[in-house]
Amino acid sequence: MAKSHANHQLVDMIDAAAFLICLDDAAPSDATERSNHFLLADPSYRWSDKVLQFVVCSNGTSAYVCEHSSVDGTTFQQLNEALKVAIINYEPRRTDLQNANGDHAKPKLDKHIFEIDKDIESHIERVQQGYGVAIPKAEHAQYTYKKFGSNLLRTHYCSPKIGFQLVIQLASLLYFGHQPPSWETVCMRSFHKGRVDIFQTVLPSVARFCAAMQNPRPLESQSNLRQLFSEAAKSLTATLMRVSRGRGFAAHLYALQEVVGPDEEVPLLFRDPTYSRTRPAKIMTDCVPWQDVIQDGGFVMPDPDFVWVHYEVREDSCWYAIKGPLGKTRLFLDALEVAGEKVRILLEN
Repeated sequence: MAKSHANHQLVDMIDAAAFLICLDDAAPSDATERSNHFLLADPSYRWSDKVLQFVVCSNGTSAYVCEHSSVDGTTFQQLNEALKVAIINYEPRRTDLQNANGDHAKPKLDKHIFEIDKDIESHIERVQQGYGVAIPKAEHAQYTYKKFGSNLLRTHYCSPKIGFQLVIQLASLLYFGHQPPSWETVCMRSFHKGRVDIFQTVLPSVARFCAAMQNPRPLESQSNLRQLFSEAAKSLTATLMRVSRGRGFAAHLYALQEVVGPDEEVPLLFRDPTYSRTRPAKIMTDCVPWQDVIQDGGFVMPDPDFVWVHYEVREDSCWYAIKGPLGKTRLFLDALEVAGEKVRILLEN
């Protein structure tokens, strides 16, 4: 921008736009291709600090991409629902872009080109190379567990979402071989300008339940395991309620940590081993309902072993959308199946 007044004007025009539309030549055809393309495609085809972008591919597949510093994905959920209805019910009719014969006239478009020099070209190449190294090789999968759902959990006075959060944490233990930190998103829509917060789901009671279910002691009774399940569910429910009322700590601590200057001493809290063990998270979960609107959404984290799990509980089933390391997502699905069966047998006996 400093080198070109034309560039400055072009950036101002983009910033002033309500949204951008990106037209891609790609034609993603399955869940992994769609999820990876919209999340991880060549960034030179996006304006990544724009709050809202609509991406349309050559085969008609489309998605929206939002920049999270000012809004959350749930903010655009109603807009996305309206767009879905408009696409499904679309009926071609004569518009201002059609001439008297009904033929489509080409809309008037202005072409704008950034002025770049060798220094900018070199910087673009470095950024693209760095992006290719930093972005993990990921795959996307969907899976429906059909052995039980909210009906069974409610007979044990357990929230369906909390019950399947315990299934996911047991699956995490089976998959990783240890109990890694895990975060669940919490919607804060009840507050004016409320943002999504997160909370740590591997509470002591959750870790005890998962450990007992993975390797039950010879004399461990089913009633003792059910008691551990109940204690873990109650702890998770209480924590979730506290965070949803604005009493979480994750977002506040992240904000405080970010304002520490490069020459300042990091506060003792952020060097505490207990705090450090909760980060970075290898697994992230959420249960904001969007299956009927978004099929292949996702989330990636810097850790190459990350697993992102979205889940929606039905009366007799649970639908999962999972994003994880290339070639390993199937293993996590298998762990979810095993964990689900362990919990089902525990609750039905």
